[in-house]
Amino acid sequence: IEKMVRKSDLVARIAGDEFAVLLTGVSLDEARATAERIRASLENLRFEVSSMPVYLTVSAGMTEIDRDAHTRDVSLRADMALATAKKAGKNRVAFDSPCAASASDGCSGSCSDTLAIEGALQGDKLLVYLQPIVPIAGRDSQRSDARQGNWRKARCFEALIRMVGPDNSVIVAGKFVPIAEGLGLIPYIDMWVLDRVIQLMSIQPDINIAMNLSARSISRPSFLAEVESKVASSGISQYRLCFEITETAAMGNLGEVRAWMDRMKELGCSFAIDDFGAGHSAISYLYELPIDIVKIAGNVVQAMKGPASGRLIIEAINSVSHVLGAMTVAECVEDEESLKALQDMGVDFAQGYYFARPMPADEAVA
Repeated sequence: IEKMVRKSDLVARIAGDEFAVLLTGVSLDEARATAERIRASLENLRFEVSSMPVYLTVSAGMTEIDRDAHTRDVSLRADMALATAKKAGKNRVAFDSPCAASASDGCSGSCSDTLAIEGALQGDKLLVYLQPIVPIAGRDSQRSDARQGNWRKARCFEALIRMVGPDNSVIVAGKFVPIAEGLGLIPYIDMWVLDRVIQLMSIQPDINIAMNLSARSISRPSFLAEVESKVASSGISQYRLCFEITETAAMGNLGEVRAWMDRMKELGCSFAIDDFGAGHSAISYLYELPIDIVKIAGNVVQAMKGPASGRLIIEAINSVSHVLGAMTVAECVEDEESLKALQDMGVDFAQGYYFARPMPADEAVA
């Protein structure tokens, strides 16, 4: 890429397969020509892996930088343009406006959805809801290290993202997060949630909050560095802030993610493996990563009502987690029978509609 631009231009790697190019003093036509030149050059490269040919394609998103533009807004517009290029069939260059690109490039997908998410990020139309995480273990089973003691004594919640719709309805994450993932916007949403969680915890010193980090966010070194900086400057410690990650989020770069997690733990953060048992879960991640909490997937908890094997799986996850020094949280607990069974197995915490549905943050901490 550097061979295709001037010495005065800047090329940076921002994720595993994502690069940014900053061009100065050029017109839009010149910038587009440069992007096309880079795309064509990489498309013509040929590699062989195990005697099989490997071909490259390049999708690029462009945006113009205004004199007063904020870095976050510029990155957001470039990511939106990149998503447009990918939706239009990949291996092409798209400019700033998703709607303009969809008209000229045949972009599939809902432009109104795209603009709604972008507008929510820029116009304060996102909300943080909280769902309680309730301690259920008996006193005899409670271990006493500082991390676990803090989580047992404080009020604990999981932060869940919501979006305000055009009619002021509240839209659940499942309706817009997959779209945001496809548009490459999820790191911006994760960072928005982190800002709100830090703000909430700074005025509510008696609460602990767990929040999700997506695989796409974790794959970006710049994102991890910004999270580390914000947590360090927030002064929040004592294991009050917990980051929930999935196994797949850590797979891409286990060593780098592990090193980042170690640094965050030094700042007083905790980590949870989310939805454990939902897919092809690997026990190895429980000892390869510095995990404090194992969240047992809701479908595993629900399966406990069926064959005896459902209960045995939970007992196994709970036992291994405790041996490795991690606490356990059972997700999607919906009735007293399930709660009693989980208590009998020694599970530490539970979360689900039996206790409370997700609610606005102000209402949850009142």
